[in-house]
Amino acid sequence: MGLGYPQEFNSFKTNAL
Repeated sequence: MGLGYPQEFNSFKTNAL
């Protein structure tokens, strides 16, 4: 993950679906 943790983590959860 990069510095934009909240946004990247949100994208990660979306991609995990």
